[in-house]
Amino acid sequence: MEQYLCHQSKLTSFHCKTVMFFTMERLSPAVWREDRLIECIGYCLQTLELFFMRGFCPHYIIPEVNLFEGKITRRYQLILIEKIKEFLYNNLSMLYDLQIDSLGQRVQNPTSDMLEPRSTLFRAINNVLASDLIETVSWRTLSIAKELNPVKFRRLPTALSLIEDDNIFPILSRYERWAFSKLKPHIQSLIALVASSFFYRTWTSIYTRNISSLCKLKVASMFYCMGDLRRAADVLNDVERRYDDDVHAVCSCVRKYEGQEPHELISESTMNDWNYDTVIRKVALCVRFTRLEAFCVPPILLYEMNRAMNDDVQYRKGSEHLWMDMAVVDSRPYLFYLHYITYGKLGLRLRQRQALRNIINCFRNINIVRTMQHAETAENLLGHCWEMEGKLLMALRHYMNSVKNVPRNNAANWHIRRLKAMFKH
Repeated sequence: MEQYLCHQSKLTSFHCKTVMFFTMERLSPAVWREDRLIECIGYCLQTLELFFMRGFCPHYIIPEVNLFEGKITRRYQLILIEKIKEFLYNNLSMLYDLQIDSLGQRVQNPTSDMLEPRSTLFRAINNVLASDLIETVSWRTLSIAKELNPVKFRRLPTALSLIEDDNIFPILSRYERWAFSKLKPHIQSLIALVASSFFYRTWTSIYTRNISSLCKLKVASMFYCMGDLRRAADVLNDVERRYDDDVHAVCSCVRKYEGQEPHELISESTMNDWNYDTVIRKVALCVRFTRLEAFCVPPILLYEMNRAMNDDVQYRKGSEHLWMDMAVVDSRPYLFYLHYITYGKLGLRLRQRQALRNIINCFRNINIVRTMQHAETAENLLGHCWEMEGKLLMALRHYMNSVKNVPRNNAANWHIRRLKAMFKH
């Protein structure tokens, strides 16, 4: 656009970028679409006109710095104000003559073929950002859980209340307050479940009020271990009703497999207006139990907390040191496993057999298998189901297949030893 302005204006691309950033701040993301290109440029020119009228263009990062100072004299600022008013009065008609990036053609004839690649890319970027955000929040919670011991656990509620103190919370940056607001439900749920694990016979109703919907499978586990099977079944049925095709399995244990695609958490209709609270409803995080939650865990998962044999620990890499002393399992197979053992104790044999078929189908559905980040643990649970069915050879086959896929740091090694000892007797 320099050819239409005063050639001695010294208006730079950095000025234009700064103007665009400030304009984007005050407008809805829904406005920034290629089929509204002229409108967006008009908004930017209005912002630039305002800066010229003030004689001050603030740096976007350091707002007290004036980007006009030493660059554009006041005389030329006044000339440019008149030029911009002329552009706006003529509805930016001079844009139709611009050759660079075929801009003139694009503003005159916006087509769906031209817009689709841009929107597809925008949606893909937003899906990556949403997945990374959820995984990061979950990862931070995992880091806190890893360091938890009885002494630190007692200090955790105090630490939360200190951060929320009227003298401390206001001095946090808006990013720190936002991060705290996203971590807080996870930490509160962790506190509630650990406390319930220790005092579940008397204090369960007190603590479960603070458990977020993200931890419902852990609540069902707790009810099962208490012997409150009806409440466990109610929670599991509620989770299953919500677990449809739009729910995506997400794991923050940083196990990435070749060819793994980003999660489709954001639809075409919401890609311009999404946030953490909207996308988290479409996510099923992997279920993690720390050793402090051992009393809320079905007995078979205690083996997962002690999965190492011999020198297995030294073969752990990176993030595996964080979670391999916990019981960690993908949410879908764990849901069906809890159904199986709960219906079994309730004497509902038909529903129990259906739960077993559901677990088996998890391994037959390639799309579900691709989303599993802890497939060896899920197969160990399936093996245990076959044990409870009395089919020990079938159970052994699943345990051995689990070890074949993950030879070290796998609780299946303990299960194989158990079964071989049973065969000897």
